[in-house]
Amino acid sequence: MHSISIKDAIEGMVVGKDILSTTGKCLVSKGTVLTDSLIKGLISHGINIIYVQSEKGEENSLSEEEILIAEEKCKEKVLNRFCDRPTDSMMMLLFKTALRIEAIEYLKCQKDR
Repeated sequence: MHSISIKDAIEGMVVGKDILSTTGKCLVSKGTVLTDSLIKGLISHGINIIYVQSEKGEENSLSEEEILIAEEKCKEKVLNRFCDRPTDSMMMLLFKTALRIEAIEYLKCQKDR
C-alpha cells in the first residue's frame, strides 16, 4: 500500500485504506475499485491524498522502522513548508501526511543511488 495524489489516481486502482471526509465520515471503503466518477467525487470532496494497494508482485521494500527513521530526518524540512507549527487536528493530519510522503520519497531516492 502506498499514498498517491488523487490527481494521479486512475480507474481500476484499489483503495488501500478507508477514505474519510474531514468530518470523519467514510467516503470510500478499503478494497473499493476506483472509477473515474468516484475519483471526480473524491476531488469534489477536497480529498488530495489516498492510499492504494500495491500492484501484484510489487514489493514493499520499506519497513515501518525505516520510514519512521526517515521521518525524523525529514521533519524540519516539512515543518518549514508550514507558516506556523501545526497545532489543530487538521493541520497535524496534513503535516503527518506530508511527512510520510517526504520520508518515503527520501528513502526511494536513497535506494536508487
